Parts: sequence; C-alpha cells; structure tokens
Amino acid sequence: MSQSNFSALSHQAQGSSQRSAGAGIGGLLVAMFDRMADWSERRRQRLALEALPDHLLSDIGVSRADAEHEADKPFWRGGTLSGDADPIHRARHCWSGGCLCGGVRYEIDVRPEPVSFCHCGQCRRQHSHVGAYTGVPRTALRLVAEDTLAWYASSDRARRGFCARCGSGLFWDALDGGPRITVTVGSLDDPSGLHVDRHIFVDQKGGYYDIGADGVERRTSTGEVVE
Repeated sequence: MSQSNFSALSHQAQGSSQRSAGAGIGGLLVAMFDRMADWSERRRQRLALEALPDHLLSDIGVSRADAEHEADKPFWRGGTLSGDADPIHRARHCWSGGCLCGGVRYEIDVRPEPVSFCHCGQCRRQHSHVGAYTGVPRTALRLVAEDTLAWYASSDRARRGFCARCGSGLFWDALDGGPRITVTVGSLDDPSGLHVDRHIFVDQKGGYYDIGADGVERRTSTGEVVE
C-alpha cells in the first residue's frame, strides 16, 4: 500500500471514529434529558396525588399518609408499585364521556367523586327519572368536542348542560362559578369503579317509586339526613 493511500485510510478511520464518538455523546445527552423529563413528570404526578382530597384518595385506595410518602420521595426514585396497582397511575386515569350522538365529548383528569342520586323534580323531568351525578374539579374537566353543547338556566342558582341535537343530559353547573362541576354518570363511557354514596332531595321524590332499603345515606332538600 502506498503512503498516500495509507494516509487517506487513516483520515477516514479517524473521521468515522469522531462521528461515532459524537453520536455516542449525543445519544447520552438525549437519554439524560429524557430521564430528567421523566423525573420531572414523576415529581409533578406525586404532588398532584398529594393534592387530591381525602375522599378521592379513599376511592383509589390510597391513604393520606401514603400520598404524603409518595410526595416526599427523592425525585430520582421510582414508585414502589407499578402498573394498575400504582396509585399515581390510578389517580391519573383519564375518564371520558359524551352525549348519545357524539356532538359533545369530554375528558376528566381525576377520579370522579362518589355518585349521588338526585330525586328532585327538575332532575326527574330532564332524565325521565332519578338523576345520577358525580362531582369533579372544574379544572379537571376538558371539553374535547362541544359543537352541540347547550346550556339551560334551570334555576337562579344553576344551569344544566345538554346536547342540543340528541338531548342527552351532561352537566349541572352552579352559577356561583365555584371550583366544582357535576357530570351525569350515565354519560361516562365507563363508570366502573364508582359507587353510590347518597340519595339527595328525597323529600321531592316521585310518587311512583320507592327508594328501597339500600343502606345508602338519604338527605332532604335542606341537607338533613333522614332514616
């Protein structure tokens, strides 16, 4: 091999080695930034879990102490649980729902509250029977499609959201603009895991049915608990 050919091959080998080294460093940097992003997201999830109210923590089987323990972990430490058993995974489950025709679709970023059966006259008129509702933080509800969403001020304290095309009842929203909004349980795509914890407005129930001895708390329109 001539001296010139040997020099050319040497330069090519050095260039290839430098490119490989550069690619290796670049890959390491990308992996490092990905890991830092994972750590940051994990930290955000843990703080979000700690911020959940006690009744929502109870619904996903997490104690207040466990939520605080998760939040206190160093940012680089992973969870002690994984998959569906992970409380952070369960708390971040996205609940979705919508109307019958699909004109209104929504997503909820936190687990909804236990279900209330409302026996008031307005709910029975809107739903043709008892209204089943669950509450969520207003900030956790995201409208994905709202082309046919309409609102009706059913009283001086609340408005009701429904689909103007198919008529599905969707939301009950207090006019005071508080942090909470209620969603009809029947409009959820999969309400599995939710449970009923009370009947409300039982003094206004229809005369054509009995509530029955279901062991669930009963409250009147004034909030009084009755047997």
